Amino acid sequence: MNSSSHVENLAAFQREDILRHLWSKQYFDTEHLSTTDGGALRILSPGTLHRGSGPDFRDAVIVLDGTTYRGDIEFHRTLEDWNSHRHSGNRNYNSVILHVVLLRQKNGGQGGSNTAPTLSASGRTIPVLILEPFLTSPLETILEHTTRDEAASRSATIHCAYNETRVSSATAEQWLRRLFMERMKEKTDRLRTRLVEIIEERQRGIAEPKEEYAAMPLEGNPDEIPVPDFCFEKGMLNKILVWEQLLYEELMDGLGYSQNRTPFKKLSKIVTLWKLKRAAFTAEPLSLLELQAILFNVAGLLPLPSEANNQPAKIFVHQLHTAWQTTHFSPDEVLNPTEWIFSPTRPSNFPTIRVAAASALIYKLLYEQLFKKIILSFSAEHFSTDDAGAALDALLTIQEDAFWSVHYSFNETTPLAHALLGKSRRMDLAINSIVPLCLLYAETFGKRDIEANALSFALTIGALEDNSILRKMKKQLPIELPDISRAYQQQGTIQLYKKYCRLQRCGECTIGAAVFAT
Repeated sequence: MNSSSHVENLAAFQREDILRHLWSKQYFDTEHLSTTDGGALRILSPGTLHRGSGPDFRDAVIVLDGTTYRGDIEFHRTLEDWNSHRHSGNRNYNSVILHVVLLRQKNGGQGGSNTAPTLSASGRTIPVLILEPFLTSPLETILEHTTRDEAASRSATIHCAYNETRVSSATAEQWLRRLFMERMKEKTDRLRTRLVEIIEERQRGIAEPKEEYAAMPLEGNPDEIPVPDFCFEKGMLNKILVWEQLLYEELMDGLGYSQNRTPFKKLSKIVTLWKLKRAAFTAEPLSLLELQAILFNVAGLLPLPSEANNQPAKIFVHQLHTAWQTTHFSPDEVLNPTEWIFSPTRPSNFPTIRVAAASALIYKLLYEQLFKKIILSFSAEHFSTDDAGAALDALLTIQEDAFWSVHYSFNETTPLAHALLGKSRRMDLAINSIVPLCLLYAETFGKRDIEANALSFALTIGALEDNSILRKMKKQLPIELPDISRAYQQQGTIQLYKKYCRLQRCGECTIGAAVFAT
């Protein structure tokens, strides 16, 4: 393999999703592991992948020098990443029992006197495993394995593919609608769990600013939400800021799309709404430029002015650096630029343009009552799905930006102005983020009208962008006339593939049961 290909493959390993894949698949010699201080190491369980803020793997089990430990694993490309990501001052990493590093230090060796220790915020020295000496194949070969694993998962045919027995369109439609409801319930259950976590995180925080809106007041007090009959946290469930944080995290998840979902979710849990309110508490409300400065800095995506290749970019980058200095925002952690994927993605999905869009949505959450307006759009006395759709589309529409409407990244311009958030992505956020959150809100506070209206609206949204799962299922499902022309049918199809076809639960599937019964 030539040197340029080797460099490209090493660059691919900077992507932390590939590093995590290497760890979860255990593509290394697990029989003779030792830490940098010479400790004998065995891995009983690599743990469960965690895609949010905090350690990469949860509930791992290792044996170190004969003692069994259960806790979390953090994975980095180099040893220095622990400190560059500011984990040593972040209490969320106090549970880490092993720091796994891919590459040796430049000075060579597994350890050495000049190897900086990995320290937790509590001051504990965390054992370090450097994987490079234990790799059983060259990095290029391992990269091929990880890439092939992903491709095989995407290309495998479903069990009933191309079967001669065809299921009627009516049967398939009824089943896909049920699966859509199942998917919505799963999303709602996940959001409920996350809401409780947000409440707990907020209670552990230091004194927060008062939750008030700065502009565009609506009727009534936004904090006057009826408290449901829960046995705990009655005073927190009706605090609008925890619901806004939940909406914010879901919107960030949607902005990440498939390639950058993990770093976007991570960013939303580092740059929380209450930290942003604190950052503005000693001064004026944060401007859109300041919000962009915070997000780009914490995301690790803000270049130096000298790194910009055109004059508008140099000026804008300088403005962002200046704005950053005025915010008084102090993150517990920053992301590594290698966590973001630019290729292969379309320019409109570049993380830079999505971070710019996120800044505008955060501004709406902080100062324009975005959450309350969404709830009101589903609680109108004379509800109309058309009116709700128009209202949501307007709420999620982002105005033109002098820089980002003609750039996809800091150094990539476009001859034609483009939207920061297109129509298709706005509707994708509506059905994947807003509808499940409204269902949880309705369930929590007994708002049956909001539940009915949100579901009614979801059933009217037209089909959104295709993806690899939908294309595969439309080609392989044994249906007489497959009609996937609505977003809820797409959602049902994705649920069918992920929770039934991929797990071969054919007997529990209406389509599979009909096909294999003959």
